[in-house]
Amino acid sequence: MLLARWFAVAVLGLNAIDQMFFIPAYPFWSLTIIAADIVALWGCAPTAAARTSKPPPDAQRAIRGAEAPCAVKPIA
Repeated sequence: MLLARWFAVAVLGLNAIDQMFFIPAYPFWSLTIIAADIVALWGCAPTAAARTSKPPPDAQRAIRGAEAPCAVKPIA
């Protein structure tokens, strides 16, 4: 999954640079594609917060196999 993300970042970056050569011929279309590339790059690029953030405590308990706080306990 990480390889696909970086491949997308590379292709989008190269496409944005390539579209700059077409600005004299197709200014509106080229600027629209460059803007779309930038938005897609922003969505694909991993941020430091995404790499270092921890899941909330409830999710950590669920990952470890503990009961969820709203789980119904059987009557003994």
